[in-house]
Amino acid sequence: PRLQAVTEHMRNMVRLQLQNTPAIQEVYWAMTWDDVHGQPVRWPIGKNEIVISSDLIAPCLCFLVWLGDKNIRGMYCPFTNQPDALRRMQRNVSVTMVETQLRTGDMGLGWNVTSPCKVKAEVRLCKKDIEGGHCEGVTGSNQRLETKNWTAAQRVHWQTGEFFLLPHPRLCVQVKSEGMVSFSEPQCPFETHRVRWILPLLIGFILICLAILGVYLIRGILK
Repeated sequence: PRLQAVTEHMRNMVRLQLQNTPAIQEVYWAMTWDDVHGQPVRWPIGKNEIVISSDLIAPCLCFLVWLGDKNIRGMYCPFTNQPDALRRMQRNVSVTMVETQLRTGDMGLGWNVTSPCKVKAEVRLCKKDIEGGHCEGVTGSNQRLETKNWTAAQRVHWQTGEFFLLPHPRLCVQVKSEGMVSFSEPQCPFETHRVRWILPLLIGFILICLAILGVYLIRGILK
């Protein structure tokens, strides 16, 4: 059996078309992203087409297909070297950062990047300006992620690393896959949002007003 993938970008879906197989044959298929393998699924009997979400697209996404009574499996990788597949994958590449004890024993920042594919990438620190808009890259913080260093987990691949800096409210982390022009949106785990201190100020202002009102009431009663 063979599979053909037809991507419909406007409808955010991929149509998988089964070919070269009699309708009565029992067929199985599965998805795989490098070392991460999806569960085998039985192809619906009597159908020659199924639909999956295009959010699953990545350059390393391949489809396995085989007959139920055969051990030979065909592999089809329709998205290899496609720029659009790389852009879609970038949405599913994520990075997190926490304060942690480093291998040296000092306190610093630990980062974790997850990706559907084992790709070359780059992670860096950036520092937001006072207005909280632009995030400028921190000189000397860039670290390379090589394809051989990815570890396969249940659904993704991951890599970890360290920054020898302490947390700061304006310090963020970004990631960029090779082939992409810009870094991802900055993740700022130590950012202090204005709402966190506006609410206590508002409560304090209300309490002060109530205290002043109470003083006037007590003075009126005493008079």
